[in-house]
Amino acid sequence: MLKKTVVADIIRNNIFFPAIVIISMSCARVGTPTGGPADSAPPVVRKCEPANRSIMFDSKNFEIYCDEFLQLKNPSTELIVSPPLKEKPEIILKGKSIKVKLLEKLQPNTTYTFNFGDAITDLHEGNPLKNFEYVVSTGTTIDSFTLTGIVTECFTLNIPKECVYILLHENLEDTAFRRSIPNFVGRTDEYGAFAIRNLKKDTFRLYALVDANSNLMFDQPTEKIGFADSILFIDESYYVPPTDTTTKTDSIMADTSAKDNETELIGYGTGNAYPDTAVRQQLQKNSKELILFLQEPKSDQYLKDYTRPEAGRLRVVFNETLADTLSFALLDTIVESKWFVIEPCGTLDTFDLWLLDSFLIKNEKIKMEFLYEKTDSNNYPYIFHDTLAFNYTFPKQQKQKKHKFADTTVVKKPRLVPVTNYPTGADIELSTKFNFITKTPVLNFDSTRFQLFKAEDSIETPVPFVIQRRIIESKDTFADLRRFELHCEWQENTSYKLIVLPHAFTDIYGLTNDTIIYKNKTRKLENYGTLYIDIQNISEPIIVQLLSTGFDVLTERHLISDEEISFEYLKPAEYKLKIIVDSNQNRKWDTGDFDQKRQPEKVIIYSEPIKIRANWDVELTWILR
Repeated sequence: MLKKTVVADIIRNNIFFPAIVIISMSCARVGTPTGGPADSAPPVVRKCEPANRSIMFDSKNFEIYCDEFLQLKNPSTELIVSPPLKEKPEIILKGKSIKVKLLEKLQPNTTYTFNFGDAITDLHEGNPLKNFEYVVSTGTTIDSFTLTGIVTECFTLNIPKECVYILLHENLEDTAFRRSIPNFVGRTDEYGAFAIRNLKKDTFRLYALVDANSNLMFDQPTEKIGFADSILFIDESYYVPPTDTTTKTDSIMADTSAKDNETELIGYGTGNAYPDTAVRQQLQKNSKELILFLQEPKSDQYLKDYTRPEAGRLRVVFNETLADTLSFALLDTIVESKWFVIEPCGTLDTFDLWLLDSFLIKNEKIKMEFLYEKTDSNNYPYIFHDTLAFNYTFPKQQKQKKHKFADTTVVKKPRLVPVTNYPTGADIELSTKFNFITKTPVLNFDSTRFQLFKAEDSIETPVPFVIQRRIIESKDTFADLRRFELHCEWQENTSYKLIVLPHAFTDIYGLTNDTIIYKNKTRKLENYGTLYIDIQNISEPIIVQLLSTGFDVLTERHLISDEEISFEYLKPAEYKLKIIVDSNQNRKWDTGDFDQKRQPEKVIIYSEPIKIRANWDVELTWILR
């Protein structure tokens, strides 16, 4: 086979660094072009009263004057004040100016930043004056330390679609995040980047929050959060020098280029506001990365649903994996022999009870008591008793006509017909198994009733294989009652004949299969490509996942040390690679827990899509750091 070699040294943080220097403090917005030439320039600030970056500020309001008529868009949500105010300021539009009334007294010796996001736009085209900031100090100096960083989704490493607030708390206790507003606040832009400016020298806890109820506190179970592991020390290393443009904006004679530069100052690198390479490097050096996750709610175990989809099948569904053994008993009914077979699902939150007793199956109402573990208000476990009624409405039977002569028609006994992923004529993929699934649980399974032949030129040659129940790995490992897998070392471009003899499957009701014959052919090897990956510098257990471009997991490998692995028989397409650092070795990804100070398990995504071509090998070296 032809070979293509690609060597990649993946450093996870490098994926994000280009975004960190493109910072504007607002959430993503999408504009709709109207066609034809249009004014795309935002309004220009001509002056502010009192002047922007004033000290000893004691006014109850301030005004911003622009060069054209304005409109306001969502000012109550776009305006962010840092430190936050208890009472939102009143914003009044006055033609080409905006007046902001402060409804509470500002704290002494404090620098305040009023970030208007996309609230200020021109009247006709709606071009926003992005992230204009009005900065004042009630003391003798303006604080000039700046914190920058980026926020990414924990499992996909994507930029969050929601607006994420960045919170700084002087109170270092964990309860502050849940019970009090922060001392300083910022928000992410469309790149997931953030910058909080005009900070004082102090010690903080750093958090990220998708604020569902707009109170700047983590108090809703549906709120996504992120947090820094360590305490943040804001010191001289976070200093960002002011530029000359910050003083020009208070002059009516300031030119347009100066205004543009001040707007670009918000982005720290989107223009020429900071041509000093040393300053940019310092901003990157201190940048923080926050991983956004949804904490699993610590909810009580409860019964989510119960149904009777068939006369002989009862289903109970719990809200999460059952904590302990499920117990149940019939009420108002006495059955002498075993009357059920229980079939759990792989996640152990859903259970099917297949009825064996014909009296129960014909009964329209079955009353039962279920016992399962719950926790009380003090988080102590106890056994909860739940009474359920399973009802089933039988279809009405049509009345049979009477015949003059005796009906000699022989009624055939129902047969068990398994369904397979490869019916006769379907091409077999070399990487897959021959699977069977039955409608009802199989009580007796006889693997000797299967015969597999290679059929070439009218000659049938027996082929070795293994067929067994599918094994489900969950909290416990158990065999599936209705699914079976046939494993075989398939040869390419080869015809096969599989014979399933009678009584290979016998279900819980005694139904069995007739003879079934499948005739199939495998695909050619040249139709596939192979991916070889040499993974180096593995320091703890990892899960290597091969993904589709839509991030569906196709297959995975579990590794504990450096190893070269391969994904064979891949169809020509583009694929992605993901690594999960399986810190707790439970063979799955786990989200974070703020109360236990546990971050989500780390995810590393290969930066480039991997193109697989037919009859080609692709070799990668992935060095983890």
